[in-house]
Amino acid sequence: MKQTAAIACLVLAIGCGPGGEAGQDAGGQGGRTCSGVAGGSGSANPGNPPAPVMSNINARLRASFCALADADVTTGMFDSGVGPNAVVAAALAQPTIKGLQRNTVVCPHPALVTDHDTNRANDSGSEGDGYFAGGVPVDVLECPCDATQGLICSADLEGRPPSPTDRCVAFPIIRQGADFTVRGHNFWDAESAALVLNPVGGGNGTTATLVAHASGIDTNGTDRDCLDANGKTNLTHDALTFRTSATPGFYRLRVFNRNGTFRLRQEPPLAPGRIVHVCWKLNGQSFAPEPTTNLSCAEGAIASTTCAADGAACPASAWTVAPRALDAACQHNFLQPIRCGETPNWFGSEADPRFQPIVFVD
Repeated sequence: MKQTAAIACLVLAIGCGPGGEAGQDAGGQGGRTCSGVAGGSGSANPGNPPAPVMSNINARLRASFCALADADVTTGMFDSGVGPNAVVAAALAQPTIKGLQRNTVVCPHPALVTDHDTNRANDSGSEGDGYFAGGVPVDVLECPCDATQGLICSADLEGRPPSPTDRCVAFPIIRQGADFTVRGHNFWDAESAALVLNPVGGGNGTTATLVAHASGIDTNGTDRDCLDANGKTNLTHDALTFRTSATPGFYRLRVFNRNGTFRLRQEPPLAPGRIVHVCWKLNGQSFAPEPTTNLSCAEGAIASTTCAADGAACPASAWTVAPRALDAACQHNFLQPIRCGETPNWFGSEADPRFQPIVFVD
């Protein structure tokens, strides 16, 4: 996959180091002496941005799924694990953000660098997940914290007054008006993916502009891109590059795939997109996201096919009543609630704010 990695780097137009991995020069670790957030990242272009640059290969839906006779596909759900006492249902097709690509981060705090080299990659020369945006505690720094260094008090993350035991937490810094790249998996919408930045302290969110998409970034072979990306064990990441005009501050990130843009790996990137349906059943129980959800699906029938099968036909038992089409009745804005449970208009990453990645916009 070295050729694929190289192509992906060209697609993103952000520079690469050895082996197709992203470099660390644009405001990242490339020897810059940082004062506050001096310096920039990426290439700022606040004018009319060009159309998004698509990858030359289709991103995998990294889950079991099968194809229906009308070319739609069906996948299942999983327990996101964020609820301590009950299942919190999430679609297997939802995108997952693992981190921020290092050469699109401004002046990373040393805690982020250490965490990356220890936990997010096999060494400092590998990109892996990029810089972790889930928060790296800095135990030696008491609150209040210097936001210009990407530091925020742990109490502020929980919306409460600080106590003597609270400490600063480090997050990546991105530059207003410059490109930044999120790395992860299930970024299968290469043409209309959306990213929303919601202020940590509350308030209206800001939608970023999609700049570029790349998939299958790795050197391990195509058999790895059906597995979840992991900076230490599976370097096969997808990447989305955005640009934001958000005012300075801390923001939680959530990325969305638009239904109807999924394509099998074997299909051309410009082939008509497929609709993804969801069977909201797990271990024999149903978890409908809205009251009208069609639950006439067979959990076991869908689980019998895999990502590697790349659209193998669904068993006849997959649905006893056909899932609804993605028509006007099912369509909505990506910030609005799902209207048709088995045919979501959008698939969003982690919905619980406590577990969403955070960046500081400078």
